[in-house]
Amino acid sequence: MINIAAKRQKTDQVIKEPESRPVFGQAVGLFTLPARALSHHAEKHYRSRYHGRYRTPRRIFAFDLALIGLVLILAVFSLAEFLTRPLLPEIIRVEMAAKPGAPRSGDRVTLAFSYENRSRVEQKEAEIALRLPRGFLMEPAEIPGFQTETQTLQIGDLAPGEEGSFEISGALLAVPGTPFQAAAVISARDGKTGASRILAETFTLPVSSSALAVDLQIPQTAVGGQEVSATLSYRNEGNAAIAEAMIVPLLPEGTEIVGSQPDLVEGVWRLLDIAPGSAGRMALRIRLPGAEKATVGASLSFRVEDQLIPQGVTERKVSLVSPAVTLRSSADRAEVGPGEKLTLRIEAENKGEFTLRNGELRLDFDPGLVDLDETRPFLTSAEAPGLAEFRPGDRLSAEIVLSLLTDLTMTGEEPMPPVLGQRLTLVGELDGYGRVVAAEEQVEYPVRSALRLRAAARYFTPEGEQIGRGPLPPRVGKETRYWIFLDIESSPGDAREVVVEGKLSRGVSWIDLQSVGAPGAEPIVYDPGRRMVRWKIPRLGGAIRTATYGAAFAVELLPEAGQAGDLAALLEMVTIRGIDDSTGKEISATALEVTTELAADARAEGKWNVTE
Repeated sequence: MINIAAKRQKTDQVIKEPESRPVFGQAVGLFTLPARALSHHAEKHYRSRYHGRYRTPRRIFAFDLALIGLVLILAVFSLAEFLTRPLLPEIIRVEMAAKPGAPRSGDRVTLAFSYENRSRVEQKEAEIALRLPRGFLMEPAEIPGFQTETQTLQIGDLAPGEEGSFEISGALLAVPGTPFQAAAVISARDGKTGASRILAETFTLPVSSSALAVDLQIPQTAVGGQEVSATLSYRNEGNAAIAEAMIVPLLPEGTEIVGSQPDLVEGVWRLLDIAPGSAGRMALRIRLPGAEKATVGASLSFRVEDQLIPQGVTERKVSLVSPAVTLRSSADRAEVGPGEKLTLRIEAENKGEFTLRNGELRLDFDPGLVDLDETRPFLTSAEAPGLAEFRPGDRLSAEIVLSLLTDLTMTGEEPMPPVLGQRLTLVGELDGYGRVVAAEEQVEYPVRSALRLRAAARYFTPEGEQIGRGPLPPRVGKETRYWIFLDIESSPGDAREVVVEGKLSRGVSWIDLQSVGAPGAEPIVYDPGRRMVRWKIPRLGGAIRTATYGAAFAVELLPEAGQAGDLAALLEMVTIRGIDDSTGKEISATALEVTTELAADARAEGKWNVTE
């Protein structure tokens, strides 16, 4: 049997009541727990890293503990100094204001900076370094202590309460809608402690728009695949000159550029030195692809060195229609010359489903060729009633005679083969779409150049200087020297292999005195056997305007008795011939016989006939 009473007695001997301790003692024990824990870890660290490894492990361990304590003390002092010292904004104030307050990109802006020493201690070697973006084109500033290259102001020592200000100006170029940010980095050294402090203040300016306004004008309705004209106009509405701007046409894929004025260079128009208030325009002729709608636009950018600063995009929507009108033309000749007439036959057919009303036929041509007003159509519904309402299925035939001027002058700036007509267009009002170019056709008929030759003799120059020799009027049996002047023209195009010839009359002899004023021309030569004078010009230029070239040579007249009382002939059978560059055909002209009638020589007036 088990003795339960004996077991209970043994258990009662093991479990005892805890001893009662004072409250103060318990509190002290609570605070010493971290110390005992730290002591435990230190002893553990000592035994694992120092004990048994060094000759004097306790001394080395104590030295390491002293270093750790020193680092902790320094950290506490540094934190206290940081929390109690004043910040730089509390010592020096720097602010910026802009005039105008909300500038446009391209405006001239003045930035005003002010600063002040707010502390009770002098701030030494103070300076403000500006951080401005490349889009701010700063003007040279005459500010004491300011270095334009580094954009730094050397303030020097600032006494307590001392303040100052300065201004800089320049053109502001920024992306409209993007804030313009400038920064001022201020640094100074405390006059009492010698501590250096640096602070950067950032300032922001709103830029809402561009000072260079660009407008695009293009018809709201156009015919797909046919030429349409667009005009880009610009105006500098700002208060500063814009050094360089770039405008890029934005065209739908498949658009053909027919021409531009001024010319696009690598697809870009460059504008230089745009003064405040100045304006201009560019013209663009394009063929839009056949679609229902197209978007035509242009992007504007300012250029600063190699950086482009976008200024925005201008866009217009164009509705495209297809009137399906055909236009054909033919002429009664393949070429035309000065003073000649060209009959132009025109046929049009409306193969579409729209009615074209109030139609007009226009022909682009050089106004220096035809005596017509290039600003008005040459055929309207008044001359061709079928143009009033050109319905689907209708056909139209018309004929017009173009008369070329006798004296032709090309007005273009670049040399080119002269042609009559450039483009024939049919313009009208299309049902529901407004006024459109319904059809067009290139019409280019070569203009054959003409040669002109004038020959005249002189005894005196136009200034009155005597160049002739011998008696005047000429006398029988006495030699009189005259100068014969040749003036030749090619109009309006170039001519090549040009030859001028003339035969010396009876009693006239050749003197090897001459002057040639045509570039590339050969000297005048004389053939004694045939008594012919010949002058060759390999090329005679006249592509832009009528070109005049000249030469002169001297002859001597020895009159005979039978010529007394009459004019004496000097040069006869005077001709010019050459090959027209544009057509490859031979062209020629003649001049009047040259006699002693010196009509252009005022000082020789009345001294023409031979005397005895």
